[in-house]
Amino acid sequence: MTHINDLPPELLSTIFSIIIGLSKEDLPALTRRRSHQLLDILLVCRYWSSAACATPSLWTTVFVTYGSSAVQRVERYLERSGDLPLDVVITSMIGDGQVQNTEDALHVLGGHSARWRSFATSFTTPKLNGILGIIFPNLSTFSYCPALPITEFTPTITLDAPKLETLITLADMVLFKNDSWPNLKRLYIKSLRGSEGWLWTVLGASQSSLEFMELRSETMLWIRKGKFEADNGDGSAVSYLPKLRCLEVRGLSDVQFGSLRFAVMPSLTHLTLDCNFLPSSQASQLHLPTFDSLQFLHFCTDANRNGANMLSPLLERAPNVTLLMITHKVHTFISRGENMITPLLLTTAASPREALVGNKLEEVHLLRFSASVENLKKLVELRIRAGRLKKIVITKGWNVVQPRPNPNPEQDLAWVKSRVTLEEVEG
Repeated sequence: MTHINDLPPELLSTIFSIIIGLSKEDLPALTRRRSHQLLDILLVCRYWSSAACATPSLWTTVFVTYGSSAVQRVERYLERSGDLPLDVVITSMIGDGQVQNTEDALHVLGGHSARWRSFATSFTTPKLNGILGIIFPNLSTFSYCPALPITEFTPTITLDAPKLETLITLADMVLFKNDSWPNLKRLYIKSLRGSEGWLWTVLGASQSSLEFMELRSETMLWIRKGKFEADNGDGSAVSYLPKLRCLEVRGLSDVQFGSLRFAVMPSLTHLTLDCNFLPSSQASQLHLPTFDSLQFLHFCTDANRNGANMLSPLLERAPNVTLLMITHKVHTFISRGENMITPLLLTTAASPREALVGNKLEEVHLLRFSASVENLKKLVELRIRAGRLKKIVITKGWNVVQPRPNPNPEQDLAWVKSRVTLEEVEG
């Protein structure tokens, strides 16, 4: 048997590269760059260390942490990575001396800006915008989420990155040189603070290319477009996003659903709405657009009473949804959430056997909400004709609520299971 130290260095280098590559794929996008920690292989023996140092792909993630050796670390990575693209990750700094070390390291990296492929940081300094005030011709991903709270000393970054595809930022913390916004494909806005003027600028520039957008707020999220409605009429859309396929709105506090009305989204297939308010009983009167292409709808709420009032108009305007997921945001099972299934039990005026909404549903997920055997049976009965509903996923404990005495719950349950797959999950 060949000893591992007898392997040719080229083969050992290939093995190291595969291991590092797998570690990046398995980790979430914002943490995968920590794969540099696998460079512990340098400590195994001199032979392994020599092979690793001669493998440029192991040194493309430049992870700058605090400490007096930040510049030396960066120089070492630049030398060993050859001419390969770089992924730059900067952590938060504590202490003036450590900030200076990081600024110096960034200045060194700035001399190789043409190699930057991605940049992620929660580190901030008043000098950061000046340090990044150079052109990044090949930068594709930029993440700038400075630690909260945002103060007057937290700089707004003005980028010159014509090939940028993914932007992750806090509200209006990133702008582009000469307002020359790139053709973004993915936009993540964290802690949105109602800076809708900035949002229109982003969407106006990237509207022909944007495919994924996440709008998030830790407290409340409002999208107000008063000045646009004053110019164009109430309820008018101010953006056209022809390629947007996925929209996630988290922390929604706008009872008028401005996040769905501000743009025309003809290709939208996936929609997630995480609500932070008690829906109004007048929600059905909202003038929402029709989402003919929508296939996946995830509705999150902590309101039992009026949650269904908000879900009904959404389903009415999304006739082709095949997968519906309803989630109660608390981490315990809600035994009084029976009414959340009500919109799926409504029938048309023409026939009591024809469902009003959700006729093309193939899967229904009711997570942390209760539902009786009786209502599950009716849910399935209304969709037998279409023959599309194949699966119901529901939190364990779902059958604890019975609106009316059911003489044959076991028989009804067997009937449901004979027609669809009933899967139970933990609450």
